[in-house]
Amino acid sequence: MGSSVLSLGIILGTFFWLKFAPRPGLTGWDAKPLEGLQRYGSVPQFSLVERSGKATTLADLRGSIWIADFIYTTCQDTCPMQTAEMAQLQEQWKDRAGLKLVSFSVDPEKDTTEVLSRYANRYKADAQRWLFLPGRRKK
Repeated sequence: MGSSVLSLGIILGTFFWLKFAPRPGLTGWDAKPLEGLQRYGSVPQFSLVERSGKATTLADLRGSIWIADFIYTTCQDTCPMQTAEMAQLQEQWKDRAGLKLVSFSVDPEKDTTEVLSRYANRYKADAQRWLFLPGRRKK
């Protein structure tokens, strides 16, 4: 009888703890509303030639949710991992209309439209949703 009373006590204790225990809420730094976020700047206007040969501007992306990363095709460490993550996002959000992925190359001398096109093909990038843009060097 002692073990059944102990078991019942554990079960009831667990039930009451799950039912009435305080839930973690927003406290500290994460309690601030989104309006309190600082602005660190904005994306400057740009006009870059996408791997397809089509000029792409910031205005083309307005009104869309877009996720950007910065890569270069000869990179052997983090860039392939970043691009693989972008490929996973493309697959995960394939049914989300209006979502764009944008990979900016930081090596525009080597990453021509042809090179970016081959790189994009390796990752099965959907040309309608995932843009590959060569950056531009400041003069």
